[in-house]
Amino acid sequence: MDTRLLADLVERSAELKGELVAFGQSARFDRWLTPLLLEAAGPGRELDETEAIRIIDRFLLRYRLPDGSTVVDRFVTGRRDLTEAERELLLGWREAYAAEIAEAALRLAVSEPRLVFRNPEKVEQGWQQMREDRAAFVEFCGGDELVLSPAAAEELLNAYYRHRWEAAPAARPGRGRGGRLPGGGLPGADFPVFELPPGPAAANTVGVIYDEVDGLNFYADYGMLRDLFADPHLTGRRKHQDLLRVYLREESIAPLPIRRLAAAHPGTADTVFRKLLRQPGFTWAEHGEELLRRRKPWYYADEPRPGVSVIGERLGELAAGGRR
Repeated sequence: MDTRLLADLVERSAELKGELVAFGQSARFDRWLTPLLLEAAGPGRELDETEAIRIIDRFLLRYRLPDGSTVVDRFVTGRRDLTEAERELLLGWREAYAAEIAEAALRLAVSEPRLVFRNPEKVEQGWQQMREDRAAFVEFCGGDELVLSPAAAEELLNAYYRHRWEAAPAARPGRGRGGRLPGGGLPGADFPVFELPPGPAAANTVGVIYDEVDGLNFYADYGMLRDLFADPHLTGRRKHQDLLRVYLREESIAPLPIRRLAAAHPGTADTVFRKLLRQPGFTWAEHGEELLRRRKPWYYADEPRPGVSVIGERLGELAAGGRR
């Protein structure tokens, strides 16, 4: 292709992209695109503009319609006025954007795993994979609840993910490595694949809990909170009480860690909450679940979903830069 034709095509590409977007957002595709955007927006119907653009781009170029075609395929087929170079450009976008779209889709699957589960079969598949991954985690790490320093937690999780990644081809002969996202780790050949969120990363200790329902989670200063439940004399210390208040107040923290500690220390849980709440008659057995429901109504509003996101082999391959 000569330089003049190439320059004209680059200038034309912006117009073609705008026309493709308008075509994909027309009423004929509304039945498929709108549910994707609504699911990503969640109950609050709020969707970041950047994420919306990525979802629309993926829909235009990668989403398979009932007949197996993509939106860009139909756009090219229906436009008899396009030159051969313009057709090649449009169809080439399916691969040119593929790695970027795959990474965006993976990030969305990690942050919103519920988007992957759109039917009961997918839900059960997710639960089964999470059960398998949790069993492997317990075997590798020695338990489903650990208290570590942030550095030790990252080192352990990276070792675990590497172990799972390297074992996957042997466990599934003849299949690629584009499998699953255990606990949020992104597949790929370059490690480490895991870093703690900012809160736990800056804490003195990190609680690592892989629960049967809530999946794999990380809790800042979990060691201090565990000490509070283990030693009733610490109920008078402000920093320990303040930490428990944070665990009860923050929406980013599910009931899981408090439930775990109360169950592990039944002899002191009542003392801890009576001191914190200033309610002498409080007992965990009678009032614990009511307390959690009152403080964390968001947790009980939706049906539990698996914490493991299932992705296809091609998507995993693209995210890894084309490597299998």
